[in-house]
Amino acid sequence: MTSRSSSSFDRVRPDFASAQTRRAARLLFEKGLGYKAVALKLGLSIHTVRDWGRRYHAGKFHDEIDLRLFRYEEDAHACVLKLREAGLSLREIEARTGISYSTCYLWIRRELEMRDDEKREEGA
Repeated sequence: MTSRSSSSFDRVRPDFASAQTRRAARLLFEKGLGYKAVALKLGLSIHTVRDWGRRYHAGKFHDEIDLRLFRYEEDAHACVLKLREAGLSLREIEARTGISYSTCYLWIRRELEMRDDEKREEGA
């Protein structure tokens, strides 16, 4: 496992429903309320609560959101792209930033695809 440098980036919780709201939904599901009634009571989208209800009945609903849903801020993206342009390998970028190899690869690939699209549009 690689050690993280001091420039490691933290992930930020997205603007999803709070743990308190999710807990309230779980308690209402436990009381036997359906997803439409829970959505109305909590003032949430029925589609969101429907998905929560499905996860609850499957035993996969949690009050806290999964850490994999947390996102890096834009400065982390910029740093990865800058390091790659400076010639560092993906493993070196991972070691310096603490951002996984696969995430770095995805960000770089998307950036290159966007640049290719922009070049095509300019040429058309």
